[in-house]
Amino acid sequence: MICNHHMTQIRTIRRADRWTSSTSPVDLSVVIPTVRKDPGIDRIVSDMSSQIRVGDRIEIIVVDALRRSAEDLADPADDRILVRSVSPKPTPWQGPQRVTSDDWWAASSARNTGIALCRAGHVAFLDDRSELGPEWLDRVRSAAHEKSIVAGSYDRRDGGSVAADHRRDKFPDGLRRCSGGWLYSGSFCSPLSWLLEVNGFEEGCDGSALEDCVLGHMLANRGAPIHFDARMHSVKSDARSGDRRHGFLVCRDPGRIQAIKRRFYSRRRTEFTPDLRAMRAAIASGMGFPDVDRSAPHLDWYDKTPLQAMLGRPY
Repeated sequence: MICNHHMTQIRTIRRADRWTSSTSPVDLSVVIPTVRKDPGIDRIVSDMSSQIRVGDRIEIIVVDALRRSAEDLADPADDRILVRSVSPKPTPWQGPQRVTSDDWWAASSARNTGIALCRAGHVAFLDDRSELGPEWLDRVRSAAHEKSIVAGSYDRRDGGSVAADHRRDKFPDGLRRCSGGWLYSGSFCSPLSWLLEVNGFEEGCDGSALEDCVLGHMLANRGAPIHFDARMHSVKSDARSGDRRHGFLVCRDPGRIQAIKRRFYSRRRTEFTPDLRAMRAAIASGMGFPDVDRSAPHLDWYDKTPLQAMLGRPY
């Protein structure tokens, strides 16, 4: 359950009739998973540098499946922003300890890596190759001071074409008190404590998608307010989730997607994600992430197919 202190904050937020703005410093962790050869981290750092305020403490955690250093990903020119590059925690879906025959897309596990390692009390998530709108950080800052969960708006740029976010067209001033299903786009933020209440992203979504909407529903099921802020805007360039040159796959079986909705949308906490609070405590004491138990059977919960036998396609 969200504690009484948090419920008081929620009631205060629900009484607000308009968006607020804050100039107070923010302590923020930004988690960016990537599987791309060119994830565009330099651009994100540059955009964030132009919006940073005196006193802000910002760390960017790049969860890089290609295991590069922070120096390989971004020029550390702005010492107000700490860029960290970390490898995804072990998962049966991808990486050195995988049990699948190929690397699969595992966004839940990657984002949970950031939750396990972040130091700030408010966490924002971004897709790689994002360009930040001029108010992105201001809007995240305001969300952090409201202690609120906010979904940002986004456009997709593929080649010369741009697909606009239909939510921003319909609600150009944003919308408060949305349903959990609005928490998507790759750009959203939340208090860390609320993410830990639901135990992060559902790793039963690994191998597919929809992990952000599942998170939104679990938060909403616990009474947390979710808002849509059109001014928390970003543009995704070449928006496909993986770099085909590196063999990353995603399961696009529509039956599995529908099963994800049925199984997880009504839950208040994840089912297959390891305990992130315990993981954070272990890391704080100097331990690493737990290894994948390769001796155990690894079956997809959807149809009991062994992960070793699963077939997917690039997305």
